[in-house]
Amino acid sequence: MSYKIVLYRNGKKDKNIFKSDKLNGIKIKYINMVKHNEVMIPKRLVNNEKLKPVNYELILMESKDVSKGEIVVRDYMGKIIRDREIEPGWLVLERSNYKVEETFTVFGRNKRMTCIEIVKELLLPNKLPKQVYCLLNKLVIEDDNDHMEIITCKNEYESGRLHDVLRDVCRKFEVQSIIFFGRANYETRSRIYPKILKFTGWKGNRVYRRTTRP
Repeated sequence: MSYKIVLYRNGKKDKNIFKSDKLNGIKIKYINMVKHNEVMIPKRLVNNEKLKPVNYELILMESKDVSKGEIVVRDYMGKIIRDREIEPGWLVLERSNYKVEETFTVFGRNKRMTCIEIVKELLLPNKLPKQVYCLLNKLVIEDDNDHMEIITCKNEYESGRLHDVLRDVCRKFEVQSIIFFGRANYETRSRIYPKILKFTGWKGNRVYRRTTRP
């Protein structure tokens, strides 16, 4: 028999995570992944043709053995698993809701960044005082050398969520040089919008978007 751990997104296969021919070993790995599934900012939305909610499942499967016939299978919590063959030739042994860490687009960076990467690479590399603002669906980090980092989120709620998590992390570790202002007021917006246009070269309508989808 073969076994595998698969991540599903909104009912469709997202990616294979692990394969094995040993049930005990892969089952321990699966249970540990579910028990230790902790993220800073769980992904809530996907950005396809439009923004829509996203739900993930972590599923442990076994290759189908036709000689066994139909049997009742319970997960490690004791619940009966129904609709076992969600993938041709593979049967579900365990399934659990799963959280996936959100990632963010940062202007000028060639990779999407997680919350912890933003803390380590954008907020803490130097000790210059910094100010953090929410501008619609964007989070702006300014330092005293007039440098900016611009983080684009899926919508205004997501930029506020990122702002609050970053603020809480800095408070926890008593970082005194970074001030979080929340939603930028009129005076700040009037000052920052022209600066963003000059820094990024974006057209005006992109700066004023409230979501990543126009």
